[in-house]
Parts: sequence; C-alpha cells; structure tokens
Amino acid sequence: MEVFDETWYPGVAADTIALAEQNGQTTLAQTILYNSRETRDAVLKSLARNGMAASYDRLEKLLPSLGREALSA
Repeated sequence: MEVFDETWYPGVAADTIALAEQNGQTTLAQTILYNSRETRDAVLKSLARNGMAASYDRLEKLLPSLGREALSA
C-alpha cells in the first residue's frame, strides 16, 4: 500500500510487484490499484509518472554492478 506523509491524491493505492526470472534476466512488473479512475488519471498526468520511470531506469543501471553474490545474500 502506498502511504505518503502528505498524500496528494484522495484515497490509498495498493501496489503489487512481481519479479520473474527467465534465462538469467529478471523482469519487474508493478500494478497500482487506485480507489477511483479519476485518481488514477490524475496520477498518470502528474510528474510522479516521470519520477517513477527515472527511478526504475536508475535501478536497472545499478543492479548489474552489485553482482550475483550481493543479490543472493
């Protein structure tokens, strides 16, 4: 569940993250369920979408540098 100190949209959001590995490559899929279509649309129109994409881009670049040993610890 997404919780912010100061929520900028009404209601709450339930997040689900699934990791799937195939041929040594892991894929992350995230689903966010908002309390209404209006809230979802407001979030999609906000800068939060860009911030989330940038965070996942950074994570994609960082993870290979950690090595398999660090990830399995």
